[in-house]
Amino acid sequence: MLLVGDWRDIFLALAAIGALLLAATAIVTEETLPPEERRSRAVGETFASIRVLLRHRPYMSFVLSGAFGFGAMFAYISASAFVYQEVFGMSAQLYAVLFAVNGLAVMSANLVNARLVGRSTPEPLLRRGLIALCLGASILAVAIVLSAGAVVVLPIVLLTVASVGFVVSNSITLAMAGEASRAGAASALFGLFQFAVGAGIAPLVGIAGSSAVPMGLAMAGCALIAMLTYRTLGPTPGASTVDASA
Repeated sequence: MLLVGDWRDIFLALAAIGALLLAATAIVTEETLPPEERRSRAVGETFASIRVLLRHRPYMSFVLSGAFGFGAMFAYISASAFVYQEVFGMSAQLYAVLFAVNGLAVMSANLVNARLVGRSTPEPLLRRGLIALCLGASILAVAIVLSAGAVVVLPIVLLTVASVGFVVSNSITLAMAGEASRAGAASALFGLFQFAVGAGIAPLVGIAGSSAVPMGLAMAGCALIAMLTYRTLGPTPGASTVDASA
């Protein structure tokens, strides 16, 4: 797009895509919840549900692990254009191709995860995704601190970002599993934490100027926090993750 226009055209394209999605949602997507199960809740009841959710340790373990897993990916999203083009000297077009490849890696991880869920349960997949994310992000941070070149860094980034597909998809599945009675509040709170962490990480990756180090450290830090919150707040092995009140 930048070869045929300027940066404003990107936002015009986003607006057009948003309009198409809105139209598709209005025309194609139908309400699946039976009328007798639909509820109209006051704002006060919604905030009461949120207070309950904030005190629910298993739910918050999945929310925080998913949010900080997303934060690791958002650190990459925020810094990758600068790192690839300014640090590694790539063109804007080559960066776009590599960014698309990493996007396909996340999508592929989601597809593989969907297949594996049929044979396993989401929680083991979440644990393995968190382990892969921590290992990948930690190795990436070390490689960047040691001034490794693009030929070393790019494959590590690919594998690290792909692992986020397992972390986010399984964390939101597990977070929602026991919250059928307050699904709207649970989904909204998950999204709030997810994008709040992403927004907080974004400015941190540029604090060192011409360096890829903040990106590596931010990704590793988010990955480790995701694992720590899951291990600290999560259910004990063998315990049910479904809220008994649901």
